[in-house]
Amino acid sequence: MSLRIVVDSSIPYMADGMPLGVEAHYLPSGEITAAAVADADALMIRSVTHCDRALLEGSAVRLITSATAGFDHIDTNYCREAGIRWYNAPGCNAASVAQYVLTAIASIALKQGLAPKDITLGIIGTGHTGGRVYQRAKALGMRTLLYDPPLVAAYDEHPDWQSYLKELDSKGLPRPYLAEAMPSLRDSYVELETLLSSATIITCHVPLTKGGAYPTYHLVNEAFLRSAQQRPWLINACRGAVVDTAALVRAIDDKAVSGAVIDCWEGEPHIAQALLDRVFIGTPHIAGFSVHGKAQGAVQSLRHLCDFFDLSEERIALAHPRPLAEPTLDLSGCEPWQMPWRAMLHTLDLPAIMRRLVATPDTFEQQRVHYQHPYEPRDYTVRGIPASVRPALAALGFVVSNN
Repeated sequence: MSLRIVVDSSIPYMADGMPLGVEAHYLPSGEITAAAVADADALMIRSVTHCDRALLEGSAVRLITSATAGFDHIDTNYCREAGIRWYNAPGCNAASVAQYVLTAIASIALKQGLAPKDITLGIIGTGHTGGRVYQRAKALGMRTLLYDPPLVAAYDEHPDWQSYLKELDSKGLPRPYLAEAMPSLRDSYVELETLLSSATIITCHVPLTKGGAYPTYHLVNEAFLRSAQQRPWLINACRGAVVDTAALVRAIDDKAVSGAVIDCWEGEPHIAQALLDRVFIGTPHIAGFSVHGKAQGAVQSLRHLCDFFDLSEERIALAHPRPLAEPTLDLSGCEPWQMPWRAMLHTLDLPAIMRRLVATPDTFEQQRVHYQHPYEPRDYTVRGIPASVRPALAALGFVVSNN
């Protein structure tokens, strides 16, 4: 009997790379129920499917692959108890989220007439996504303040850092994204109070945790927002409940912050109208939804499937997006300080995405499912720029023409 796999039908490229000889059933996320998965050997899902006892108990499921960076939708304790192996896709959409954040910063900068050197960016969490945001921001010339207490604690507790990294390798554990740079980066990591005293824009890139030494649930709360001395802009493109919605609404009303960019909302898909009415940019949790982010999520999921069941990986190469139809971007005529901002805005139309959300916030999940996935900077060739700006555009990922 062939393997029976239940697949979320809204995951792009998954069907293209599915190995031969499996019985794949593609279902909308709302139809992935206990009855639907009862005799499935594997589930291939995204973050809207909650893999818990209610879904899985008594099923034949042996493997779960999630085409997402996060895994808080998977009850890992129950899976361990039930002998179900699970995988997520860490880093699959990190470049896409970084693209979203830099485009949001571009929108803020153009609104205020700011060049990169005028911005002090506080980055909370420097894993796959926050690390990429840091690299791009630093290359553009922004001042950066980093806050990542788990990473700093690990670094400070292991004076022989390279030996520690080799130990992680030997255990099959991932290295921190910025691991190799930590010896030179350590002084860029600050206490939260220091970040809040100086940052003019703050962006969050942490998992949602409620326990442990550094819980992130409602990390951005009343005290956090009232301690922010520069009336910063806040960007949340990680997990909705990292931000206390009611506290942020009050902070916007009281002008304790200059504004907010929210892609991840507490209580999704039922989002707070009060916050939507007040944000500078609001989008339906699509920051990680570039064509490449989606393709990478599918590819990682397919590899885990093939590894677990010893299937051929030959078809995985087919899980990729088509080339961009119009890849050339001409920036001649723009002022040089605006060129990085204008280039980012060309890749992602945040105002249009927001208009749709404002018009029908009750269709939040439908907007995610039917979102037109954008291409990333690496898909564009930029022309018409002076030599002085080329390094910044290249750092953002663009292909830079000498013409």
